Amino acid sequence: MYIIERDVDAEKLRSFLSHPNILTVLGVRRCGKSLLSWMLLRGVKFGYVNFFDERLVGLEAKDLGSLLEAFYQLYGTDLEFMVLDEIQHVRGWERFVSRMRTSKKMIVTGSSSQLLSSELATFLTGRHVDFMLYPFNFREFLRIRGVELGENWQYSTRVISTLKSILERGASLRPAGLAGGFWSRFIPTCLRRTL
Repeated sequence: MYIIERDVDAEKLRSFLSHPNILTVLGVRRCGKSLLSWMLLRGVKFGYVNFFDERLVGLEAKDLGSLLEAFYQLYGTDLEFMVLDEIQHVRGWERFVSRMRTSKKMIVTGSSSQLLSSELATFLTGRHVDFMLYPFNFREFLRIRGVELGENWQYSTRVISTLKSILERGASLRPAGLAGGFWSRFIPTCLRRTL
């Protein structure tokens, strides 16, 4: 898997991972919320569960205690960090997370529309820090193509011709191995406006 480092202030985001706060990473589907969470916790031991997994369909809030037991069995009882990915699929999850935030450093990810319309505001007001993750920006997109925009890039004939070449390929803009629906519609428009 090819992973592009995102243009985010990782240190600042890590600073929000303290008791009793929860870092919520919000965004549209397939924009990289899970990968960003893993990048933030690189080098530390953490537990992870993806609630979008079909084997967890039907999981209810009352089952989350058993999930915690499974975390301890898989990752050990000294677990300090937890990532609950797409937890909005479990009805009533907010109380569990509110309880866990006092003893664990937590990242919760999910769809911005579903998480923001949930009870997040009621149960976790003042106890979470939201970070909105967007699909790749222009520089991140170019990084996939091996193009780094240095200082004064707009004055480089070589860089401009490379960008135009990418634009001319149009529909084939999505690099192999990368998924997402933004490539064929959004990026050509972005490139045209930039050049």
